[in-house]
Amino acid sequence: MSELFYRWVLPLSAAGALAVLACLALSPLLNKLRPAARARALAAAFPFFLVPVGPVLALLFAAKPAPVTAPLAPVGQALDTAARTAQSAAPATLPAAAAAAAPAADPAALVLAALPWIWAVGAVACTLWQWGRYLCFVRGLARLSASVEGEREALWQEVCAQAGVARAPRLRACPGLSGPVMAGLVRPVLYLPEGMDLGRLELALRHEAAHLSRGDLWAKALVRWCCRLHWFDPLCALHAARWSRACEYACDEKAAAGLDDSRRKAYGLLLLDAAQSRPLPAGAAGLGGSKKELQARLAALLHPAVPGRRLTAGVAVALAAALCLSACAAAGLSASETPMSAPVSSASPQPLTGGEENTSAPESEPETTPLPLPMEEPAEKPELQEGETEVKWEHWTEAIVAQTDYTQDDSLPFDTYVLEREPRNGAEEVSGWAFYNEQGVVTRREPLDRVELQPAVQGVGRTNGEPVTNLAANDLTGFAWPVPEYIEVSRWKSNYHKGADLKAPYGSEVLAMASGTVTMAQWHYSYGNVVMIDHGDGLSTLYSHMSSMDVAVGDKVAQGQQIGAVGSTGNSTGNHCHVEVCKNGVLLDLHDYFPDA
Repeated sequence: MSELFYRWVLPLSAAGALAVLACLALSPLLNKLRPAARARALAAAFPFFLVPVGPVLALLFAAKPAPVTAPLAPVGQALDTAARTAQSAAPATLPAAAAAAAPAADPAALVLAALPWIWAVGAVACTLWQWGRYLCFVRGLARLSASVEGEREALWQEVCAQAGVARAPRLRACPGLSGPVMAGLVRPVLYLPEGMDLGRLELALRHEAAHLSRGDLWAKALVRWCCRLHWFDPLCALHAARWSRACEYACDEKAAAGLDDSRRKAYGLLLLDAAQSRPLPAGAAGLGGSKKELQARLAALLHPAVPGRRLTAGVAVALAAALCLSACAAAGLSASETPMSAPVSSASPQPLTGGEENTSAPESEPETTPLPLPMEEPAEKPELQEGETEVKWEHWTEAIVAQTDYTQDDSLPFDTYVLEREPRNGAEEVSGWAFYNEQGVVTRREPLDRVELQPAVQGVGRTNGEPVTNLAANDLTGFAWPVPEYIEVSRWKSNYHKGADLKAPYGSEVLAMASGTVTMAQWHYSYGNVVMIDHGDGLSTLYSHMSSMDVAVGDKVAQGQQIGAVGSTGNSTGNHCHVEVCKNGVLLDLHDYFPDA
């Protein structure tokens, strides 16, 4: 729930808010458009509430966007920090002795952990409330209404044919209505008031037919779901109401098209009469509305705006530019702080194992440190040297080679040794400049910042003579394919991609390519659920975007052992497992060792 709320809902709400603000800034221009064009322009903001901008841009350019310094980067980092804090505040199962000694949780972390559930409860409550009101209203109409035939049915069929509606909804007459009411989505039904003369009824039916021909029923249903999803965002509700008014203006314009002045005035009087009706529940459409709003619709009907082509084209260009800027700014919420390096490790608690109750005094828990973020790109770029054509700010991972401290033991056979504790390489994230030549090959790197991701563990051993390393081989000979059920390799390693993406069904097994020690098993804001295995001699493998992890830091894994399952967590599009192979800080191409994959 935390990942859904902080990774998707909040960024979508922020992106939609930016688009709404762009539309508000262009209000003086949008109000000069014809109602139908204004409704379409306002509708362009709703996809920002429903479609994540970052993954869409990544699909459009077929590559993950490189890190950039965006004005909204602090907002994205704040969302990331909130998500990590909320996940760390989730309750865990502790033994009785450990639970008694556990310190009190941070109040801020508890609030952040509770916010996703508050959002979920609010969304469900809003949906149930609207559905309940709508169902009660529709059942009442169905119980009190009767079928309509004769002149009214023929008039309705004629109006629908003129409006271009292929299939006219059913007609039913219901007492107590001041105007027609449309209810339903897949099979809509139009409820008519009893006693309305055919002249006024025709004008009202023209309005309802305009809604059908424009597809407003489905559009309004989608907007209602958008408002339920973002019930906490006032800008979403404000924009939905503004767009709904624009749709009514557009239907008025279409319904009154071809009418003379006298019939236009009759249509306007019909709108004023509808102002006395009660508001309809969400899901039902009619002529009703506030008196002030209907008076404005009447003024627009009697004095329609007629913008020129240049004005319409200028507004379209301005709106497109504003929405493009909003999309780039919204993408910066996630792309600006997404690293292109191995995931950052934090001092997470070690897994608890069952066993006998420890009667001794409980040890104090290690303090956790905040997850460090990579250094941002400096404003000033370095100068290029001869043969260099481009410089980029990048983040990469380098191994911290672990050493082994041997002590002399003459009791051992000569030229042999015994490891009492195996060395374990660490990892550090390096931020700096990468210089490229004309062929796009990195000629040199200029590191400016280093962040320790995983400390190296010094080995301890005894030897008689000169110790000889017998750790893993220098290549991938004998390595196993990590995802046996893979469908295809959607992307291999390149200058813009650090590993291979193995597309597979959700939940497919992810296996260790070789035996080794798990040095990282955690959730990361970009890699999702990620596992790193140290195979020794500076060789390590990384598996990310998994739906679940079956190992913990410090576990010894064998070749072919399941370490997780395929998923789409973190900054990911579609179910796959991202695999990286690193040798002494240099990324290897998996395709070189598995050319037939």
